[in-house]
Amino acid sequence: MRVACLALLAASVSGCAFFAPLPKQIWLDQYRGLSKLPDGTTRLNVLAQVTASAAYDGDTAAVRRFLKDFRGDPRHDDLAAKCAVQLAGKDAAGAVAVAESIESPERRAEALAKLAAPPPAQ
Repeated sequence: MRVACLALLAASVSGCAFFAPLPKQIWLDQYRGLSKLPDGTTRLNVLAQVTASAAYDGDTAAVRRFLKDFRGDPRHDDLAAKCAVQLAGKDAAGAVAVAESIESPERRAEALAKLAAPPPAQ
């Protein structure tokens, strides 16, 4: 009983990272395959394409995981904004979480405003 209580306490303290959703296998395989590319710039360019494809697929877990590789890179905010808009139709809460990861306060506010705006009438 004590062990179960300690495990539950540890999970709640850690933010339940243990129970966080994982990216789909297809995106993980592509991510792992990037290590075969010799050039770092090429790796990030391909990762940007993989991240955008994961957003199109609605895989918020993959997008959030892959965006971490762009921290400090000038492409991070643009890619996060594009992915947030793409995710909005499939996972609204995930789209907001991705938009909130944008480092520039102005760009973040712009992306969040886009997500909050009602879709255009067709």
